[in-house]
Amino acid sequence: MRTMTITDFKAHALRKISQVSASKEPLTITRRGFPVVEIVPWNPKTGRNSFGMLAGSLLHEGDIVSPAADSSAFEACR
Repeated sequence: MRTMTITDFKAHALRKISQVSASKEPLTITRRGFPVVEIVPWNPKTGRNSFGMLAGSLLHEGDIVSPAADSSAFEACR
């Protein structure tokens, strides 16, 4: 895995992005020696369509319009 400082990346960003795309090797950007960002080549398998991804994940628990408690509970809170 290649690394470079954030200052060098800022000066050569477009060239480095093209190199990552061509070599398919990730590039780690560091700030003061600590990793900040990793640039990875695009993988079409991970870029799947998000339409319908949450289908079937919601539960219907009953009436969502009516108050959760009866009116006597609101009077007790006054």
